[in-house]
Amino acid sequence: MAVSRKDNKGRVLRKGETQRSRDKMYVYTYTGADGKRHSIYNKDITKLREREDRLIKALLDGMDMSGVNTLDSVFDKYITFKSGIKADTIEYYTYMYNHYVRGCLISRKRIEDVVYSDLLRHYQYLLNERKLKISSVEVVQAIIHQTFKFAVKDNLIRNNPSDDIMSDVKYTDEQSPLKKHALTPEQQQAFIRYIERNIDFCYIVPIIKFLMGTGCRIGEAIGLTWSDINLDKRIITINHTLKYYGRKGFGAVTPKTAAGVRTIPMMKSVYNILSEEYRLQQENGGCNLVVDGLKGFIFMNPHGGLYKSETVNEAIKKAYMAYNEEEMAKALSENREPLLLPHFTAHNLRHTFCSRLCENEPNLKLIQSIMGHSSIQTTMDIYTEINENKKKEAMQNLSDKLNIF
Repeated sequence: MAVSRKDNKGRVLRKGETQRSRDKMYVYTYTGADGKRHSIYNKDITKLREREDRLIKALLDGMDMSGVNTLDSVFDKYITFKSGIKADTIEYYTYMYNHYVRGCLISRKRIEDVVYSDLLRHYQYLLNERKLKISSVEVVQAIIHQTFKFAVKDNLIRNNPSDDIMSDVKYTDEQSPLKKHALTPEQQQAFIRYIERNIDFCYIVPIIKFLMGTGCRIGEAIGLTWSDINLDKRIITINHTLKYYGRKGFGAVTPKTAAGVRTIPMMKSVYNILSEEYRLQQENGGCNLVVDGLKGFIFMNPHGGLYKSETVNEAIKKAYMAYNEEEMAKALSENREPLLLPHFTAHNLRHTFCSRLCENEPNLKLIQSIMGHSSIQTTMDIYTEINENKKKEAMQNLSDKLNIF
């Protein structure tokens, strides 16, 4: 009859478990998918057995648990096999990982031991200690997320611990991507130039330019029909908005307040956008959908249907993140500071338009009418914020020109 092996406290050891006499360390030895013997260690037998159970289940599921796979080593493997992207993007990924992940605690842990809270703690560290902007942390998260996605496909882990993590990252008002509501003129131009020349994002150019040039809410732009447009008089009439209700589809609603019903004169750039869209739809056919009696919608997605607001915002996010990756790589190669874009949505483009309007128009009632603000206070808040910035710029310009102190 076989005699059970026991540890120094008299507890029976399982098959594969031993306890070293010199330091009382518990060891579990197993055969990996590579056919070689591997071992895991812990001074606490309960914790060792927790790892054993996970390990055995992983092996039964066909996962590769041979060797030590850290976040660093998996990233190196991921970047080596990454295909379909340009060399400067690979350089940018590597730069961001090496500067903001490699060498940190999470990067040296076994990849199967990295959990959601580890990543959350690391992103807070990047924000609070390394003083990164939230947009830069989002880039780091995108790289880490792809690394874990690679690990899942490579059967190293079951789940991606970085899924949906950014919603739980806490940042101060100063770090907030929404603190600065408006893009700068330079950021506007950079974004437009990027999506115009990029085959993946050029389809959103018309609606983005329209939002930047009118200050319309995204639901107002999506619901705009040709009957709301007078190209001869160059006037846009806003009297409804479109909302998406899931399985029920789209529905048209009137503005929340009377101020939302308004007319907006077309700038030349907006007139050109609408004229081109009209010409294209005359040649190729327009949108055939009818929503609550409304038809002849102006802005169509690539499939000929209507945009959803979240779809536009998702396209904006993908575009500015792709732009930031490319811009960072270019700036590195050109030895200059990058012109990065902050986190923004379609609603930020409304604030951007209002900011440009406030910079060039002193009549607050006129601005309120064009924007459809129900309260003059909303207009005044934006106007005050813009003019506070202008005052600082004016004083700095004066300081640069005067040398009398």
